[in-house]
Amino acid sequence: MEKIKIGLYGDNGHQIWFAFQHPGAEIVAAAGIAPEKIPAEHRSALRFCDSLDELLQTDAQLISLCSPLRSEQARHALRCLEAGRHVYAEKPCAFREEELDEIIRTSRRVGRRFHEMASVAFQAPYAALRKCVAAGTIGEVLQVVSQKSYPWRLERPADEQVDGGLIRQVGIYNLRFIEHLTGLRVTEL
Repeated sequence: MEKIKIGLYGDNGHQIWFAFQHPGAEIVAAAGIAPEKIPAEHRSALRFCDSLDELLQTDAQLISLCSPLRSEQARHALRCLEAGRHVYAEKPCAFREEELDEIIRTSRRVGRRFHEMASVAFQAPYAALRKCVAAGTIGEVLQVVSQKSYPWRLERPADEQVDGGLIRQVGIYNLRFIEHLTGLRVTEL
């Protein structure tokens, strides 16, 4: 099996460190990440780049974006797609609907995949609940109540440009829970 070559950009969020152990993945380069944050046993195999532009000069096929400023991430995703790379982006991947529309159009035009990070759908509790809902075990879902919170930490960014703020960063989880558990798609906010 040929491994997909991955480039990591930034560590502002849930960077895909698990890919170091995934049999179908090979992390080949990183930018915007301090080398000491990379597990020691993998550092020597990586190319450390000074910028996203330099990262796009590597042979990475997919770029995992955890942009230092989430407010710039839509622009970063577009640059990666235009450079012929698939993109896996931390949420929120865009701050404005127009940016998201442009990402989707560009992804289709260049024939590269774009996904916003939403890996909880594959975790056991969500998959089990989804099966119950799909089987009609709990009847028709009419309402979903969800809570998502983080412990108070002084280092939590106060600047919405960094991670999107509570509504964009934390609120998106609630929408994802609804999608993952019911199989429905959010069509309007």
